[in-house]
Amino acid sequence: MLILRLALLAATAEAAVLLSPGVATNALSTRSVAQKQAGVVPGCTTNSFEIPSWYVHNFTFSKADGTAAFHLLNRATNYTAQLACGNSTASSSSNGTSSGLYTRCSAADESQDDPSLLALVRVAAKNGTSTARILLSQSWRCNDRNLTQPLKFAASGNSSVALRCTGSPARCAAVDSPLLIRGTLQSPVAVTPVYAEGPIGHAKAGCAAAAKAPSWTLASVYYLNQTGDNGATSIASQTLMLQVVNHAIGYQAGCTGFLADDLSTTPTAFACSGQGYDFIGKDRYSIQTQALFEPATFRFTVNQTWYCDDEDPAKPVSITATGSVVLPLNCTSVPIDAAAGSTSPPGNKTTCVSTSDIVVPGQQPGTVTSLPPYSIEDPLPTPDGCTVSSLVAPAWIFSSFELDRPAGTNDSSISSNSSSSAGGGNATVGFDLQFRTATNDFTFPVSVYQGPPVSEQQTSQPWYTCTFGPDEVPLAPYTCSYTYDGATKKLTLAADWICSDLDPEHPILFSGTTTTTVTKPLSCSTSGGLTRCLTDESATWNAPIANVTWRRADKDVLAPS
Repeated sequence: MLILRLALLAATAEAAVLLSPGVATNALSTRSVAQKQAGVVPGCTTNSFEIPSWYVHNFTFSKADGTAAFHLLNRATNYTAQLACGNSTASSSSNGTSSGLYTRCSAADESQDDPSLLALVRVAAKNGTSTARILLSQSWRCNDRNLTQPLKFAASGNSSVALRCTGSPARCAAVDSPLLIRGTLQSPVAVTPVYAEGPIGHAKAGCAAAAKAPSWTLASVYYLNQTGDNGATSIASQTLMLQVVNHAIGYQAGCTGFLADDLSTTPTAFACSGQGYDFIGKDRYSIQTQALFEPATFRFTVNQTWYCDDEDPAKPVSITATGSVVLPLNCTSVPIDAAAGSTSPPGNKTTCVSTSDIVVPGQQPGTVTSLPPYSIEDPLPTPDGCTVSSLVAPAWIFSSFELDRPAGTNDSSISSNSSSSAGGGNATVGFDLQFRTATNDFTFPVSVYQGPPVSEQQTSQPWYTCTFGPDEVPLAPYTCSYTYDGATKKLTLAADWICSDLDPEHPILFSGTTTTTVTKPLSCSTSGGLTRCLTDESATWNAPIANVTWRRADKDVLAPS
């Protein structure tokens, strides 16, 4: 369960600003493309789960013979090849629609040939416009996590690109280069990875063009300048609060500046907090807004960086622009009496507000910086979550082990051949269980209690179903059963768990078994004929999961992210 702690802004009672809004291997400042997150393991495996996709560079098509060619890059593995395609022209039917088979493409250089790669192309013309459609399918292996047991991946994807044709006979080239073809994984799990939404307004028409003449609107402006300190109801202070709206993208940021305590007129810089929670999730970039206020002149300056790919997702940009205006505020002042017996002089409370929205023109065209292709919606690499951990190094974290048994018995009497086995007679076993990932800060242990015996068990050692603590959502594990041998202190667990972190619409149900020995010291106490033995509340241990299998779960099953 992800718990968000949002900071609440405290303001004076008189002021308020409304902020708008298979088989597994056992084993906020601006965030930029180059940022390395703690816990991220870069390489083939991470890329294959995060961005199974391809770049198509320099796609060309000849109308003379119908041949096509392009350069292909697998973004997960960095496999690259120059591909050539035979006659790729689709025939046209009498109703103006295109039909025909796709043409298979092959590596122009045998050293770049990959037998698993299937690349198909079809070029069709309609209403004077030529469009190429490209279908890709490829398999590969990643051994960066385990040299002896590489993880096999298979993915497919498709996309279309408009062609620009010149000359006679015409030669055509892709309008967008590179072209991004996002893939869907078929192996090791069937998922379609979720890409980032990107900063607010990045694809809105006019986003990039606004760099030529940037502008903003200021709304709900409130300024308080209070002098004097009567020691009771007033404290000397200066506060500015307002809302900044970027005209191009509709992005809103709330600004609150607490100025110098000495009531000086020194310009004060402060940051503004943007709408939405763009510090959460997979976005690589977040809009940044800084402000500067000069109390002596009421001049307000805004400096903002935003991101655009509305003109061409293959050529995203960041834009940094500055605007300044003298705030036309209406002010009223009331005197503040000094406190009785105080040597402090009386003061004034000056309150200034805007009667209408204030337009801030840009001082000059914004600074435009090119970004890597498609990077605005590319997900920021994240540490191994539920799915990747289940495939690469699945393990449970055990804690809070508890053994309750009749007084006068001991651990050795609770054995697989005794009627006093865990669950036999009055003896019971319970523990807390948590699936181990690199992001355990956002998960929590599930309390597991001994339920009824497993029906039709085929072993001499009794197995019991898991029941879970009240108000807990049993997703990791989803269901389980276990047995405990008191003589050897061996606990064996068979469990199912669910992961949906890569594709919430298609959760994966994993299954596996774990055998672990409880070696942590137990502290026992006896009361009412029952001896209760517990591990220390801080004691935890990891146990690897073996024989892992998986399948697609019902999509209506709620699964942890």
